[in-house]
Amino acid sequence: MFISSDDIFNNIINIQNYNNEILEKRDNILNTRRPRFDKPTREFDSDLFRESIIQNYELFIKFMNFRNMSRAKLIQKYAGTLEKTMSNGEMAISYFDKKFNVDSLFLLDEPENSMSPKFQFELIKIIEEATYRCDCQFIIATHSPFILSLSGAKIYNLDLDYVIPQKWYELENVRFYYDFFKKYKSLFEDKS
Repeated sequence: MFISSDDIFNNIINIQNYNNEILEKRDNILNTRRPRFDKPTREFDSDLFRESIIQNYELFIKFMNFRNMSRAKLIQKYAGTLEKTMSNGEMAISYFDKKFNVDSLFLLDEPENSMSPKFQFELIKIIEEATYRCDCQFIIATHSPFILSLSGAKIYNLDLDYVIPQKWYELENVRFYYDFFKKYKSLFEDKS
C-alpha cells in the first residue's frame, strides 16, 4: 500500500467535512419544530384517525419519533454521530494505526508531515510494532531525523550521485539539526 502525505491530509479533510455535515443536520433538527399530529377535534372516530395516519404516514412516524425520543437521541438518529476531533498529528497517527495490516508492504512518502516530534515518535512505535509483530515491511521517504532513527532501518541517501547505505546520523540534514542545536547548546543547559 502506498500512503502519501496527501492521503493523510485528505483523510483529515474528509473527517472535517463529515463533521460539518453532521453539525448542519444537527442545527436543522434543533431548529425544527416538533411535528404535530392531532386527533380529529370532533368526536373520536378510530377509522378516520387510521385513515389520517395512512395519508400522512411519514409525518406520523416523525411525530412518534420526536415524541418518544430525547433531543440527543433524535440528533444521533437523524444527524449521525460526530467523528472524534483531534489535532492533525493525532488524526495522522490514528490513520496509520488503522491502515497497517498484517504481512504487508507499505510505501510511505514523508509520513511525518503535519506531525510534531512527539507524534513522529508515536509513528515510530507503530511502525516498529507492525514490523516486529505483524511481519510488515516499510519503504519510507523522509527527511525527519526521528523517523530516520528507526531501529534496524536500512537507510539509502538518495541525495548523493551514487546510492549507498548510510547511518541516520551521517545524513546531511540530520547533521544540520545536530550543528544547529550544538550552536545553541548553552540555551538548553540547566542554569541553576
